[in-house]
Amino acid sequence: MGHQMFLCKVQVRKRHQMLELIINVVNLIGKRGLGSRGSQSEAAYMLKDDTVDHGNFLEMIVLLSKYDFCLKEDLTICIKNSKKLHQSGSRGGRGFLVTFLSKATINNIIKTIQHIMKTTIASQVQESGMFSVQIDTTQDITSQDQCSVIIRYVTDIVHEKLVALIQCESSTGQYFVKVVSEVLANMNLDLKQCIGNSTDGASNMQGKYKGFSTHLSEKSPHQIHVCCYSLIHNLILEDTTQSVLESGSFFFRSSIILQFLSESYQRMSIWEKEKKDPKHRRLAPIGETRWWPKDSALNKFFRLPHQSQNIYRQVAWTS
Repeated sequence: MGHQMFLCKVQVRKRHQMLELIINVVNLIGKRGLGSRGSQSEAAYMLKDDTVDHGNFLEMIVLLSKYDFCLKEDLTICIKNSKKLHQSGSRGGRGFLVTFLSKATINNIIKTIQHIMKTTIASQVQESGMFSVQIDTTQDITSQDQCSVIIRYVTDIVHEKLVALIQCESSTGQYFVKVVSEVLANMNLDLKQCIGNSTDGASNMQGKYKGFSTHLSEKSPHQIHVCCYSLIHNLILEDTTQSVLESGSFFFRSSIILQFLSESYQRMSIWEKEKKDPKHRRLAPIGETRWWPKDSALNKFFRLPHQSQNIYRQVAWTS
C-alpha cells in the first residue's frame, strides 16, 4: 500500500513538472506574439514525424523532450497511447486520453493567465481609486471590426493596459458604452470611478447627442472627454502638407521614386549595394493617412543622420 502511494506521488510530481513546462512554453509563445497551433498534423500519434509542421507549441514540446528525460518519457507514452487509439479506429471520448498537449489544454492555460492578469490590473485600479478608458476600432484581415478597450490609471507610475478586444456588433456610441460597461463589470470595477475617456474624432465617439462620450457621461457624470492628441497632431500635419503645393509635390515625387525602386528586384539590388547604412537599407512606403510613415520613409530614402533629422523636420514644417 505504501509503495503504491509512493508511486502515485511520483506520478503526480511528474505531471506537475510537465504542466509547469507546458505553461512556460505557452507563456513564451504569447510573449513572442506567435500562434500556438498549426493548421494540421496536431495529433499526438504524429509527433514522431519530423517531416510535418505540428505548430509552434508542439514543435517546442518535441524539441524540449530531446533534452528533458521526464518530458521525453511522458511524450513517448502519449504517442504510444494515441497511436493505439488511432489504429483501433475508436475516437474514445472527452478525457479518454489525457496528454496535456491538446488545444483544450492550451486554451485553458491562456484563459487562466488572462484571468490572473485581469485580476492583478483590477486590484491596482481599485487601489488607485480612479481610471480613464481609451477605445478604438479597427478592421482585421477578415473585415471584422474589433474594438480595443484600454484602461489608464496611476500607481507609482502611469499604466496603460489593454483589457479586452471585442468583435463589434454595432458602431453606435450607446453600443460602445455597453461594451465598456460589460468589460469593467467582469473585472469588478465601478464605472463611476471612470474620470475620463479618450477616443478619435468620429461622430459615434464624440457626437454631442449620441456619441460614446455623451452616453458615458450618463453613467459617470464626472468623467471628461479628451480627443486623442496623436490623432489631432496627425490631422494637422496632413492638412499642412496637403495645402502647400511644394510639400504635396515633394511627397508625390518621393512616392513615385520609392515605388519605382521597389517594383524591381534588380533596382532594389543596386539600391542595397550602394546603401551605406544597413539599418536603412530596406525602403518603406510613404503612408497616406499617417505622418510617421512619411518621416520614416524619407529618413531611410535620404539616409539622414541623427543630427540632421531636426533640420529635416523644420524644413517639412515650413514647406
